[in-house]
Amino acid sequence: MKAVVDKKRYEKEFEEGGWIAQKIGAVAYILLLPKESRVQPIFHVSRLKEFKGTLPVKAMELPEDPLPFVQ
Repeated sequence: MKAVVDKKRYEKEFEEGGWIAQKIGAVAYILLLPKESRVQPIFHVSRLKEFKGTLPVKAMELPEDPLPFVQ
């Protein structure tokens, strides 16, 4: 059973830079998260995956004063 699982396993490795601040040991990374994030910044390599695609565009800012309701 273990031999079947080992055939599908592959080594994941990420470069420091961008969101990755530092590699800890062989299987953990410290991520650069926003200050308001309420998540611990240390993740196991199995929880990470490479980013594919284009970076998201910043959303429009909402106006300070909401529009009045139409009656």
